[in-house]
Amino acid sequence: MAVLSTKHIKRLCDEQRQTQWILEYFPETFCFTEIEFSLEICEAVKKVWQPSNERPLILNLPATLEVNTPNVYADQIEKFRSLFSDMENITISIHPHNDSGTGGRGS
Repeated sequence: MAVLSTKHIKRLCDEQRQTQWILEYFPETFCFTEIEFSLEICEAVKKVWQPSNERPLILNLPATLEVNTPNVYADQIEKFRSLFSDMENITISIHPHNDSGTGGRGS
C-alpha cells in the first residue's frame, strides 16, 4: 500500500512541475514494528520517490502510543538511522505523542 500510494502521489506531483514537492512518509506503527520491517517499507518508499534536492523526503518516525520508555524509542530511531541505506536528501523527523499521559508536567 505504501509503494502504490507513493507511486500515485509521485505521478500527481509530476503533473505539477511548477511546484517543489516534499513527501513526508510516516510508518504509522514504527514503535510497534520490528526495525527491519520499518526499514523495508521506508526503503521501498524512498526507491519510488527518488529523493533529490528538488524532491526531498521526510521520514517521520512516530511513537503513536508510548509502548516503550523514551530511551527505547531513542534506540529504535538510532538503529533505524544507522541501518537506512542513504540519507542524502532525507530528513528524519520524530513525532512522539502523549496519548498515554506519559509526558510529565512541571509545576
